[in-house]
Amino acid sequence: MSFRLTVEEVDALTSDNLLLGHSKPGKRKVSGALLTPPSSVGSRSSSSSSTLSASISIKQPIAPTIADFDFPQQLDSPEAVEFLGFNPEVAKIIFDDWNQETIKSGLEPDPYVLLEFALGRAQNLNDLSDRPPLIAMRDIGITRHVAEAITDPRFTNIFESESLYFWVEDTIKVNLATLVRLQQRLKECAAQIVQVKKGKGKRSKVETNVAVSAAESSQPTPSQPTITMDTESDNRHLPEPHVAVIVKPTIHPNHVTLYKGKAPADIDPTEQLIQDDGTLNLISILSRSGGDFNLDRDAWYFTPEIGTAEQYRLFAATRNKTAETWIIQIQIPETFMNSLKVKSLWFGHDFKKFVWFNRLRKMKNYPAQFEELLDPAKTDIIRGYCSTGVDKKYSKMSPHEVQERFTEENLIWTAGRKAEQVCFTHRGVANALALQVTGKTHIEIHPPILSDPE
Repeated sequence: MSFRLTVEEVDALTSDNLLLGHSKPGKRKVSGALLTPPSSVGSRSSSSSSTLSASISIKQPIAPTIADFDFPQQLDSPEAVEFLGFNPEVAKIIFDDWNQETIKSGLEPDPYVLLEFALGRAQNLNDLSDRPPLIAMRDIGITRHVAEAITDPRFTNIFESESLYFWVEDTIKVNLATLVRLQQRLKECAAQIVQVKKGKGKRSKVETNVAVSAAESSQPTPSQPTITMDTESDNRHLPEPHVAVIVKPTIHPNHVTLYKGKAPADIDPTEQLIQDDGTLNLISILSRSGGDFNLDRDAWYFTPEIGTAEQYRLFAATRNKTAETWIIQIQIPETFMNSLKVKSLWFGHDFKKFVWFNRLRKMKNYPAQFEELLDPAKTDIIRGYCSTGVDKKYSKMSPHEVQERFTEENLIWTAGRKAEQVCFTHRGVANALALQVTGKTHIEIHPPILSDPE
């Protein structure tokens, strides 16, 4: 995995104003147009709207600006490590350690092995828990602007819902995935431009506005071509035959609507949201164990509130300014929801106790009263509020002390209301859910903007 540009490709990108020259050693000045999704009307049409797995729409900023930015020339370079969020001095240390190991092993350079070295450096945060987050991140070499984005006071509730290492790890992973994707896209754009100049190809124009056809005034019909989008994530997560670009999703009656906000770049690189055969793969957006309602197994969290999902999306966009972000909307038939074993756990004695044991992964002396909630045969869904700060503030307290000190301040609030979540607790129900929402999933894509999102 290299995506190194040839001299011919560099000249082609420069003539097309995507490359704007060298800015600093090891970096190129790249047009912000690289971050915007090119668009085209594809020649393929869907035989039936039911064959589509999902729809997408592009959320354009109110006042879009295309800023130039510095971009590493190579994936295997100290500058690439800087792109992940480290200052130049620490980036060189991480790169040199990785490079020596690569030479010793005789293997091809792999940016995902480089990621392991970067995360190894970040793990030092676990030994600095007594320091303020900004100081701790500075001390391991995280840049000031990344550290300030992670601790942005607008998202304090979300930030405190996980450890500092969790958010640094997530930010680094998303930055690496974005780096790989943009390197690939730059290489593909270069190849297209070269072919066009040779009179051998045709390419979509990289532009700031998404072209939408007659779909602007009506939903696509089987007789209309499906609009295709080559966003940097489409290549993997949104395969063209199974996705249509629309203006607004159809609202289905007698359905429950749930949302999730995230950066698609944080999806495991071995997973794909919509597989090539059109299957919706919810495994790609699972949450690992140790959440509010999932002690020791993976789970799937959504929210019934678009405002809550938007806060998570905006936090991701703030931390990763060159990565696109999504609002995923799923519509679930009420008949399916009514067939599931649903438990509700709102703020109170049991909520505090359950969340505290799960967040701290306290397997020993786990309360028997909650075993039913962890049993896939007895519980498919748990509804309740979103907690924050529990594992940070109450890890050394007794259950009795937690009851006294765990207050509503330890809940995430959105627009003056306690944020709610819906947890699908096991893989069986997640697989069934995927079948139910295929064709009723909509993804609102927010292109990256280099300035702070408002």
